[in-house]
Parts: sequence; C-alpha cells; structure tokens
Amino acid sequence: MIEPLEQEIISHGDKSKIVPIDWFHMLENDINNLKSGTAVDEYTNYGLGKLYNFELPKLDFDIKSIIIVASPSPFFEVTFNYNGKETPLMLPPGCGDWIKKQNHIEKYLNDFLNPLDLHAKITFNMPQKILTVRSGLGIYGKNNVCYIDGMGSFFTIETFYSNIICADSTWHEIKRMDTCETCEICINNCPTKAITNENNIIRAGRCIVRYNEQVGEFPDWIEPTFHNCIVACIKCQYHCPNNKTYIKNYAEPVSFTEDETNDILKGKPIEELCDTTQKKLFAIDAQEYYRNLPRNLKVLFNNTWR
Repeated sequence: MIEPLEQEIISHGDKSKIVPIDWFHMLENDINNLKSGTAVDEYTNYGLGKLYNFELPKLDFDIKSIIIVASPSPFFEVTFNYNGKETPLMLPPGCGDWIKKQNHIEKYLNDFLNPLDLHAKITFNMPQKILTVRSGLGIYGKNNVCYIDGMGSFFTIETFYSNIICADSTWHEIKRMDTCETCEICINNCPTKAITNENNIIRAGRCIVRYNEQVGEFPDWIEPTFHNCIVACIKCQYHCPNNKTYIKNYAEPVSFTEDETNDILKGKPIEELCDTTQKKLFAIDAQEYYRNLPRNLKVLFNNTWR
C-alpha cells in the first residue's frame, strides 16, 4: 500500500515519506536532547517545550504510521497602494498557502485511502523539520532551514497520522548539506546575525521571524531596514545557491487598493472588512498573521525589498 500511495502523492506534484508511529517518541528524544544541550538559546528552549506535545491523539482509527508530504510553495508578491504609491512586498514560500495546502493534501490523501478503509489525519504537534530530515526526505542547511531535492527550501511540510502499516523505515542522521561547509552566504545575508557556523541551530532569539510573527512592538535593536517580508524573513533562503533553480516560482500577484490598505492599517477586524478585501487576504492565508499585518506594513512601507 505504501508504494501506491507514494505514487498518488507524486501525481499531485508532491513528495513523501511514510514512517512507523514508533518514530514519534524517538522524535521526542531528539527534542529533549536539544533542550538539554548547549546548542539552543533560551528562546529556542522555551519554544521547543511549548510547541510539541508528545501525546498521541485519540482518533477513529489505530495510529500506525506518519505520512510526511512536502509540497512546492511559491513566492507571493502582494502590492499595497498607500499615499498614492504602489508598494510591492514579498510573502515567502510557505507563508501564503500553507492552510490551503493542508486542506488540499488531506483531501487527496483520504480520497485515495478511504475506499481501502485507511485514513489520514493532519497533525499539529509534530516536529516536522526534524522528522523530515530523519526520514531522509530532507536535509538541513546552515541556516537551520530544511531543503528537499527538487524544491530547495521553498515548500510546505504537512504531516498526517495514518493507520497504514509501515513495518520499516531508515532513521537518518541529522546533518546539513555538504555545500554548507565552505559557504557563508546565509550568514552574511542574515540581517540580525542569527546564523552561525557552529551548528544547525540558529540563535532564535535573534531571528527576525520570531518578532514578525508575535504581537507587540519590535525591540529597539531591530533596525527598520532589517524587515524584508510581510511576515517571516527570506534573506538567507533567497540568496542561498541551493535555491537558485527555484527562485522564480511566483504565485498569482495580489493587489490591495488604497482604501483596502487604509482599512488594514487601521486594524479593522478581518470580519469587518469588505468581502473583496477578505477574499484577497484569504488568498494569501493572511488570516493567520492578520493581527500583525498593520504593524508590519507600517515598517515595510519605509523600506525597499532587496
């Protein structure tokens, strides 16, 4: 059953690995080892404890495996009209379509599996990056980002509990790409100096992604010119030689009128915006980061993306 399912996933343009559910607690050991080591900073340690819950959920089927699906994700160019000026801004791969990807992948998996009395249920407590590398589907870059052959780092990863029997799978070593050993492009392009040569783990307390995605004012040490995306950050990935082949993959552009932009900047609740504006926001999965959008836009309107 595993091979036919993998072929079905390939037919949708995605890649996959299927691993035994026993791996779930092996991953817990990986996380605990990170937390007890010296490679992570205080913020990363806190995040590791908060993000992952290693208790299997109660589902309508016996969980026997984990399905890992990687799906290519494009850049999104989003234009805001403000003060009589068009300002094109960037939304990195994985930020503008991950909710749509979740729904799409779960649907096609179950369309294939359910007639065989098999099931797939999306997970929300999985350390997906480590799992992807452990499965052999991906490998780390020096920037703590996962890379997949044929996609670079421009993809979304979704994981699913399943009752497919998976008797065996290779537990791969955690390592980074050979090309990273003599390359420092991501280090040199990180605006906050969060990337180091020492290990695969970045200094998360310095990574601008953290501050773009959390509520509140930006710390004083973050200079306005550090910001380069609506959410997250793309500097280390955009300049990475391993992404050169995939850098021109763009989704259909989205543009907000001056009135729509002003409504967003005022912080209007998303449900109070006009239908057209809501439709555009949902097209870029902005419901997940909308609460920070007014703050982030105000900073970006003063910058030019490089």
